[in-house]
Amino acid sequence: MKRIILLAVVALLAMATTYYVFKTEGDVANKSKKVVNTSTVKRSLPLNSEKIQRTTLKKTYTKRSFPADTPDQQQCKDLRLKQNRLINDYHDDIELAALNAFKNGYTAEQVANAIWFDSSWSAAQVWYKKAIIHEAVTELMSSIKLLPNNEQFLNQYTFVNKENSPIKKVVDYSESLDEIWQGLPSNALALKVTSTNTSPVEVVNEIERIFSDFPYDILNNRHISPLKSVLSHLVTKKRITVAIMLLQQYPGLAFAEVIFDNEAATSLLSIIGNESYEIDDPKTYRHFLELSGVTEKDIYYQEISHPLFNNKEIKIAVKKLSDKGINVNLISATDLAKPEPILQLNIKADELTEAEAISLDKCNATKQWLEERQFSLDELDTYTRDSFTDLVRSSPEFSFCERNRQPENLPTIKSQFTRTNQLINQTIANQGISLEELDLTTLELPELLPETNSVLGVILARDYLKATSLSKQEIITKLSNAGFKPSGGDLVLFSGLAKLKGYTIWLDSISFEKPEHVKGILNEFASNGIFEPFSKLSSVYKEIEFDPDTELDPFYFFIKNYSNMSLFFGDISAQEKKDNTAFIYYFKGQGVEVKPQHMRAVFERKKSEPDAYDALTNHFPQLKVENLDDYFSLECL
Repeated sequence: MKRIILLAVVALLAMATTYYVFKTEGDVANKSKKVVNTSTVKRSLPLNSEKIQRTTLKKTYTKRSFPADTPDQQQCKDLRLKQNRLINDYHDDIELAALNAFKNGYTAEQVANAIWFDSSWSAAQVWYKKAIIHEAVTELMSSIKLLPNNEQFLNQYTFVNKENSPIKKVVDYSESLDEIWQGLPSNALALKVTSTNTSPVEVVNEIERIFSDFPYDILNNRHISPLKSVLSHLVTKKRITVAIMLLQQYPGLAFAEVIFDNEAATSLLSIIGNESYEIDDPKTYRHFLELSGVTEKDIYYQEISHPLFNNKEIKIAVKKLSDKGINVNLISATDLAKPEPILQLNIKADELTEAEAISLDKCNATKQWLEERQFSLDELDTYTRDSFTDLVRSSPEFSFCERNRQPENLPTIKSQFTRTNQLINQTIANQGISLEELDLTTLELPELLPETNSVLGVILARDYLKATSLSKQEIITKLSNAGFKPSGGDLVLFSGLAKLKGYTIWLDSISFEKPEHVKGILNEFASNGIFEPFSKLSSVYKEIEFDPDTELDPFYFFIKNYSNMSLFFGDISAQEKKDNTAFIYYFKGQGVEVKPQHMRAVFERKKSEPDAYDALTNHFPQLKVENLDDYFSLECL
């Protein structure tokens, strides 16, 4: 029920996350683990509690030369395509074998265990979810046929399950089920849930009214019920009493003791683990988590710890609950050994030939070399001083990162922003008004940091542009009168928001007193390929000059994030983004002085995105580079 509740969801890169999860499972596959009998899982499973021994000794960085004798780019591309095709064929074979076993009477859990044995726990969990939804819709088909907006689902189900169907795997019906729920009146429910003037009974009555045409057996089924999203929204808005009443009325929404069936539990934990989420009434939360099964059953999950996408909130939630005396038995799948399944799929993956594998290793050596040359500030500090690490420390990249460290009060800023935003939404719901009608000057807000006010100015400006008929000047006036006008320094501090129209709307009304403020914003626009505000700002502050020997300039950021791909059909490499073209004309007109940092940026482009490098050097021949022994990349985070 993705469209019923207006949830603020941070979109993760699903494909990247899936790759990382599967890779992580492969990396830890050889660790010593406890064997689990998945038919009778015990709560006493030990977790890996070994602590990393930290040392203060400095390491010596080994500077390797760029790999020699690497295959050409086309050969590497062909080898990677072949490897991906073999992997896809392997997964297709598993899907087909799993489908046949499922049709022949093996349970979803038995087949999932077989997939886990041959592949990974995450692959098994994904398959199990699809299979269990298939079982649910098949069992409840007579009720589903009575629902409105069911045409897309019924068409998909009929096609998939017809005799001699070309579909060779268990199909995910989630999206077509979502089409059934999308027409429901969600706004009224969202307002009642958000409003503090609405009693729990009123909220439950509103839920009952909205779903009055839905059979009880559908609403009470945890695998397909649209109430799952309602339950998550209630927890997000901290309407825990309402969530308890919902679970008492629909106990089928509680989680099952199945090793692959804890996605809903981890979703709730992710909400509770949010940085600004507070557990106000432990007794009420305990009751809710007991009814939902979170504290009564083992919660299995795949831990993701990548710097860019992770699920750390799950462990944070367990710690928060533990501090309140509420225990959750969270078990990482990587701590478990694969079971000996009842069913054996016996699927073996085809592999590259020995010669092809050797060639692919040589292709990957370039990637490994680039990764070895990538540092963070903290990581760089772990190495002893030598000529190469001193080169990094004396670079414009290092100076840029040093000047742009995250503020120490960032957690406070984030917390204040979240609470203020919640208060605004709550006021709108309580008063039954729109955002445009809200008088910001009447809000009873706690004292906020200046940085918090600036962030609110950007985000609220974006919301006003989207949801109201106010002009840009009216929005600026309204926010300024309420104390939400950003400062020039804060716009630089939060330049990561530069892609938002709520950010650029302020540029004309703010005077930047310090040159570095203008420089920071120009760099951010160049990094994101946003030319119009870049051009306007650089025209207003023509006197701003970058020191190419000590500072990173817009040309550097343009190179570093340049991509020639555009959303056109045909030969994408022949198309140039509109803003790219504008920047190219600008830099050619201004003239550019190529410095070592520019060559490091373009060398990375050459190795990671050759098409972009070719396009760049076509426009700027002076950027062509064969090799760069002193290459490095510095990440500020």
